[in-house]
Amino acid sequence: YSIRELLGEWLCVSSETPEARTRLELKAELARLFGAEAEHAYPFIGSLLGIKLEPDAVSLVRETSRESVQRQTFEYVAELCCHLSREQPLCLVFDDLHWADDSTLELLQELLATRGW
Repeated sequence: YSIRELLGEWLCVSSETPEARTRLELKAELARLFGAEAEHAYPFIGSLLGIKLEPDAVSLVRETSRESVQRQTFEYVAELCCHLSREQPLCLVFDDLHWADDSTLELLQELLATRGW
């Protein structure tokens, strides 16, 4: 699975799911898990899902430096995993990492390093 596929599984959506539904599911789940911080997490997690973001979310990402976008994306994914693990045991399995792109590998390294997993 890719990060995108894992996020889709979490939201119970797929590439065939209409983007409007995927956006609604993502916003609802982020609101539930992140509370007031959900609005800030949405553009970064939404970008990982590959959905078309609303203009205000696009502006937020565009106004942020590339390094900051990457750092915030990594932080929000780590926070998402923490929130989900508080609800129930969480196991992330990544198979065939030799096929993963550099960004995915960096994300996984950051998750392991910063969260002590």
